[in-house]
Amino acid sequence: MKVIVPGLSGFCPGVKIAEKKLFEMKKSHSDESLYIYGNVINNRKYIEYLEQNNIHTTGDMHSIPPDAVIAIRTHGLSRIEEAGLRSLHRVADLTCTHVKFSQKKILEYSEKGYFIVIVGKKDHPETRGLESYAKQKTIVENDDDIKVLLAGMPSVLKASAGKVFVIPQTTASRGLFLKTKAALTDAFTDTIIESYDSICPVTEKKEKEALKLQKDVDVSFVVGDRISANANKLFQILLTGNRETYFIEDLDDLVAMGLPLESFRKALVVSSASTPRFIE
Repeated sequence: MKVIVPGLSGFCPGVKIAEKKLFEMKKSHSDESLYIYGNVINNRKYIEYLEQNNIHTTGDMHSIPPDAVIAIRTHGLSRIEEAGLRSLHRVADLTCTHVKFSQKKILEYSEKGYFIVIVGKKDHPETRGLESYAKQKTIVENDDDIKVLLAGMPSVLKASAGKVFVIPQTTASRGLFLKTKAALTDAFTDTIIESYDSICPVTEKKEKEALKLQKDVDVSFVVGDRISANANKLFQILLTGNRETYFIEDLDDLVAMGLPLESFRKALVVSSASTPRFIE
């Protein structure tokens, strides 16, 4: 069986930069404890790998030794969490540059009085961080949320002087982002509706490349952790292209499926932006 791997498979540039900085920090602070506040990426096996390298992950800033160096995860933090960390520890910011720019955009428009609409996963750490930069906001995760948003907009517009700013999570669905903007524009023609497209271009290129390559294979495998939003999104996209698509976390998962691999002529294997090379 021939295996096809897209060129952009695996860690995105932001995660690669974060990993490089982490291990550079570890080397330069070899005698000190190094912590990450929250999962640096959503992959449990990678978190275990970091622990084996004496890089600890925690969600409790008060449990971190006062002399420790602490890194902010790639998804970013809420304003309160980040301020709290900086008041207690030496901090290295590993937040993805796309996420950091989105935080600044939301703060900018919020201070101008805009109501902020964030398109993304409500329980995702990036989204929780983004919403902390907005005074008035809501999160749109699905079509039902668009209906709720439209129903509540008249009162919202009074409080925001008729101004709305729409921005997606960096791994959000472009379709939902565009649908949200269109719904607001069509329903409220006298409203100032602005937006910023913060969807990660590398993630989109990977998805398009994988879909193109998928046309010439018998079976597709998405490698990632099931807690990863971008891995699940990638899986759903490829599943719509070919029902013979499988989500696996590692080689053990593949073996456990008991698929007749010898019957496939060609396979596509693509890893999410949070899947380390040692799994891929």
